[in-house]
Amino acid sequence: MNKIKRIFCVLFRLNSNTFTFLSGIFVSAVVNMYTSLFFSNDITNKYLVYLAMIAMLIVSILWLVIAVILQPLQDVFKQTPAEILQSIGADNVWNGIISSHLKKVIIMLAICIALSVISIALTLPQESTVQTESIISIGSYLQMGSYNNEPILWRCVDIDSNGPLMLADKILCLKPFDAAGSHKYLDGTAQGDDVYNYRNSLGSNLWETSNLRAWLNSTASTGNIIWIDECPPTEAYVWNGYNDYANEKGFLTDDNFSTNERNFIKSVSQKSLLSTTDAMKLKLGGTTMHIFNGSISSIVQNYDVACYQNMTDKMFLLDIKQLYKLFQNRAVLGTDYYIGQLTEYAVRNSDIKENGLLPGRKWLTWIRTPDSSNGRNVRIVSSDGSINCDSAYIGRIGIRPAFYLNILLTTPLAGKGTDVSPYTVIGCNSRTVDVEHVKNN
Repeated sequence: MNKIKRIFCVLFRLNSNTFTFLSGIFVSAVVNMYTSLFFSNDITNKYLVYLAMIAMLIVSILWLVIAVILQPLQDVFKQTPAEILQSIGADNVWNGIISSHLKKVIIMLAICIALSVISIALTLPQESTVQTESIISIGSYLQMGSYNNEPILWRCVDIDSNGPLMLADKILCLKPFDAAGSHKYLDGTAQGDDVYNYRNSLGSNLWETSNLRAWLNSTASTGNIIWIDECPPTEAYVWNGYNDYANEKGFLTDDNFSTNERNFIKSVSQKSLLSTTDAMKLKLGGTTMHIFNGSISSIVQNYDVACYQNMTDKMFLLDIKQLYKLFQNRAVLGTDYYIGQLTEYAVRNSDIKENGLLPGRKWLTWIRTPDSSNGRNVRIVSSDGSINCDSAYIGRIGIRPAFYLNILLTTPLAGKGTDVSPYTVIGCNSRTVDVEHVKNN
């Protein structure tokens, strides 16, 4: 009996309040681990979280046993049996032990609850970033922003080093790539041209200074967009005056995207191919010009060694390699998803009224890659799926903007990521979304 008393006396030299406090910490740690597991979809880390949670649970149980049950026995083993019976009574020994330490039990529970709440509060903001990243996959739909008061439906078409690549599900509008005129480079010098001055009369295929790039990345109000090449897309300088947009507001204006929505649009630096007209002056890398091919399965060709420059954008058009990714991901996206499809509002707002221009019909779309052989032609995706090119100033070609989703945000997404129930940015209630209208138009 004396040996047992000595063992317990050594075990319980620490003050019981210390045991109580440490118990609270360990219990809250278990809750914290469980919360992290619950709110995380990262399968790679799940097993580590499981192991840590089990280990913390075992330790917590041991500390709880010491603090709540065994600690009071210190008082028992310091007394003789006669003293115990005299002070408490033989029939109520355990009741006396528990009741005498009830306050400590209540304090311990309060500390556990408080620390657990703090742990959850600290965990949730961090995990919401993981949640946003993990729920976006190829094929996911996101409703965000609007154009001409119509909600925009986006779809994740690829995931690369920049993050999820989001593409407008359908054609938003028809616009020229760039207007005709005396184009300037960023440094103010005149752009190169061929002996026939086709760039001057048919528009420039240089993405860096194009009207579309300026419009897509502008937050300016109506009529205040800065046209980089000093050739605004006015009626007089686009094909037959169709679909000019010199007096339009920027695509990223507050009327189209809230501040919170714009935060989800990531600014990225990426490769843009060059034509022979601009490679001499602007080339950052590459050893040859990109080889033209009209088949979607072969369009990449010598992309990795073609002459290019790097451009930093928030909104952009797909280039030839990003377009090829849609073809590679056709098992998820659909065989013809890389071909643009007209929306009702794209048809309604177009100056061009052709017989074939009908909602739901496949249509031409621009990409940002130039025809490398000259300074005027830009690659397009034709309605039959072939890859061709057309003059930059043509206004009958569709626009499907693209952007990279910023996943390093704490703002969570609502919805299921389907075309019927797309993800939406929580807290952006500036517009009412009719999902069926977005889907069908």
